[in-house]
Amino acid sequence: MKKRYKRNFIANFIIRFDFEKYNEINVEKIAERFQQDFPIIEKKNIQDHQIVIDGAGENKIGSPRIEPTNLIHEISMINAKQDQRVKISDMFFTYETTNYKTFDDIKKIICPILDFLETDNQVKKYKRFGIRYINLINLPCKNKKELLDWNDYINNELLSSNSMFSKKELLQLIHIHNIKSSFNDDIIYTVQSGMPNQNFPASLMEKNFLIDIDGYSKVLMEKNEIIEMFDNIHNEENEIFETCIKDELRRIMNE
Repeated sequence: MKKRYKRNFIANFIIRFDFEKYNEINVEKIAERFQQDFPIIEKKNIQDHQIVIDGAGENKIGSPRIEPTNLIHEISMINAKQDQRVKISDMFFTYETTNYKTFDDIKKIICPILDFLETDNQVKKYKRFGIRYINLINLPCKNKKELLDWNDYINNELLSSNSMFSKKELLQLIHIHNIKSSFNDDIIYTVQSGMPNQNFPASLMEKNFLIDIDGYSKVLMEKNEIIEMFDNIHNEENEIFETCIKDELRRIMNE
């Protein structure tokens, strides 16, 4: 997040760009260009398909069949520490890391790849792009009561339904909110928050709270338009995160 803390709870950061159309990408050239930063290479080909209905007409239902279409080339490039991954195919480009530091560091990696895709592969427009922060807040607890107690750390409104089933054992609780951007009507944020359970349907055993913020576009955009929005989306996602938490969690993040 933009606001600097000494530590964060970002379990995964993902940024994704879906191309306007199928583009046959030269994965060998991409691997060579970015090999210094991402020396571990994984490649695969995926056969895409479409459903075709034969013999359809007036008052007649045709017979469906599956027909192969494009062969999709895909490359994954991983850094030496294996905490950053770039995946590029003929359909999309994604970057993700489990070791997020700053958004400025991310842009230094993302922008050269977008430039390369534009100049060498003529990828100029994207039908969708998204920036996603998956915050998984993990705190120690001594007993089952503390396991469910987030009152000192999380905004009360996000906890308001926790007591609805207080007579039952809570196994998992996730809320989903969809929010329109305040600076651009074409940007939407999906916010998932609550207490996830990695061992579901077993009982909760860890004190975890999820704040998953995914900001994404819903219209066709050019590369330069997207780059101009990076900081605005990042700042709004930071505001959403700050709205979700309380000062006690901020104190822990600054320890």
